[in-house]
Order: sequence, then structure tokens, then C-alpha cells
Amino acid sequence: MAAGKYNALKELLCSLRRVTVAFSGGVDSSFLLWAAHETLGPENVSAIFADSIVQPPEEGRRAAATAKSIGVNLNIIKFDILTLAEFRANGAERCYFCKRHIFSSFLKGLNPDTILIDGTNLDDSRQIRPGARACRELGVRSPLLEAQITKQEIRRMSRERGLVTWDRPSASCLATRIASGRPITAEALSIVAKAEDFLHKMGLMGCRLRLRGTTATIELAAGDIDRLMDDNRRQRAADFCYSLGLEKVLLDLCEREGILS
Repeated sequence: MAAGKYNALKELLCSLRRVTVAFSGGVDSSFLLWAAHETLGPENVSAIFADSIVQPPEEGRRAAATAKSIGVNLNIIKFDILTLAEFRANGAERCYFCKRHIFSSFLKGLNPDTILIDGTNLDDSRQIRPGARACRELGVRSPLLEAQITKQEIRRMSRERGLVTWDRPSASCLATRIASGRPITAEALSIVAKAEDFLHKMGLMGCRLRLRGTTATIELAAGDIDRLMDDNRRQRAADFCYSLGLEKVLLDLCEREGILS
């Protein structure tokens, strides 16, 4: 089945002829970039990355390295997303306004014969994603979705083709960590980025730090709660979070499942 879907993906990409991939460096967009590069050739494929405060600092560097390993130079465009009032308000449509703002800018910089594509997959279409509506409105194509390819199929095909991204944990922008309805500020995003980076360096990959005012809740991947409960690690994590100005640090006892979903 996966082989048939991959052939369908290649046929779809051939019909587009020249594409720019909205690239994050994650498993989906990396596989899509690889498939486009293999199908259309380097002269017909480019990649573009939105660099802003809602990504951890290392994400842009990792995305550039991943694109280069595929054979594509990455065009990195900086955005000051906090200038967008609808985004800062952090309402239910935050992702819609953010995606529409960024992808509209992408489209303005493309040649008329180039199609902007993104890494939305079949599983994404089963979730409530306001950003996907923005893509549809702007005419952005989603070849993985159109070829009916799921996340697990992308991981499997990525592994078969030797892509280092095949087991990269699912990621989301830092703004998702701020409680809905609470304003998104540079300070809040910085706290989240620094705390999660600290936890990652402790080996707690796939963690999340949910922020509500000066209270933070740490969510950990399956198996990591016991690791954090080691007295030394627990105290180090708590002390670091308190050093960021947080007044209370909680631990969610329900482990995060499916960080590779």
C-alpha cells in the first residue's frame, strides 16, 4: 500500500512541476522535500523556513542542516510574529492568523510558476487545525494529504530511504504551551524555550512545559517520569524553572503518548 501511495505522491508532484516546500525540518516536511527533490530534480525544488520567536533557537539550524543533507539550500525568512495582534491575543483562531500571515508572505516571494506546498498529512486532516484552513484559502497544496499518506507511513518510508528525520519527535510551536486566552509575550515564550531546552539536555526528549501565568506544568514522554523523579534531576529541574521567575512547578502524572505519532 505504501508503495502505491508513494507513486501517487510522485505523480502529484510531477503535475505541479516546480515547487517550494514550506519547511520545518520535521519528519513530514523533510520527507516531502526528499520526495520532491527525487521526483522533480534540484532545479525545480526549493525550501523556505519561517524563523520566529515561536521556534526554539536550534530549530532553524537543524532545519538548514536537514535541507542541505537532502540537497536543497534553505531560504530562512525572519518574522516578528508578535506584531500580529490576533496572534498575541492567543484566541481559538491564533494558528489561522499566524499561518495566513506567514504563508501569504511566502507566496509573495515566489515566481508565478512555483507552487507552495506543505507537509500536512492524512492524520492531520482528522484534527481541528485552523492553520489548515488558511492554507486552503491561499491555495497552498498538501501533497502528502492528497496522496492519503499517514504519519506512520511517512516515518516508515523515511526510514527505508535513510532519512535521519524518520524518528524525530512530533513538534509544535512554543505558542501552544501558553494557556489559551492568555496573551503571548516574548517573556513567556522565552521561559518555555529555556525550560524545555534544559529538560532536553537532561535527556527528557518530547517534553512540554505548559505555562499559565507564573505556574508551569511539565509533561513528559512515556517512561520519563521515573527518570525525573531521581532526586538530583527533580531538584535541578525545579531550581532551573524557579530561576526563570516561575512560582510553582507541577508535574503532569499522565505521560505524553505518541510523541512519534
